Amino acid sequence: IITNENQALFEFKMNEFDHPEINLISRIIEGDYPNYKGIIPKKFKTKIIIDKNLFQNQIKKAGIFSGKVLEVKINTNRKDDKINILSQSSGVGKSEASLNAKIEGEDIKISFNYKFLLDGLNNIKSSEVIFELNGEDGPGILKPVGDDSYLYVLMPIKLD
Repeated sequence: IITNENQALFEFKMNEFDHPEINLISRIIEGDYPNYKGIIPKKFKTKIIIDKNLFQNQIKKAGIFSGKVLEVKINTNRKDDKINILSQSSGVGKSEASLNAKIEGEDIKISFNYKFLLDGLNNIKSSEVIFELNGEDGPGILKPVGDDSYLYVLMPIKLD
């Protein structure tokens, strides 16, 4: 039900007496939806395929040592097919780990807010993830292997 040109009312009837149990009022937004596809990169400099659970667990552990800016550094080593995950806080300590991965393209050193990285990983159901990167300043993409219905865009933290 449109209550006026700026609001919509939704009534959900849930009981046998046909009385509304839930009323939801929402503001109607005017204008065009932004072109979100414009920020999704089409090409990547680095592509990483990695076990989701191992990657997710290591990001969680590294997050403990990430400090106030929540920074976790990821470095790739194509020669050894490994990614290194590093975090450090002067008050807490340091975390370093190395995980096996399939790496294509350029080696990279990049930092992310570990909470944003985990948000993307937590919504992936496949056992492996694809992590595509465009240098230390460009957006990265997380997506499940074998499923094009989910895509997570995240921006890196600028390195010193």
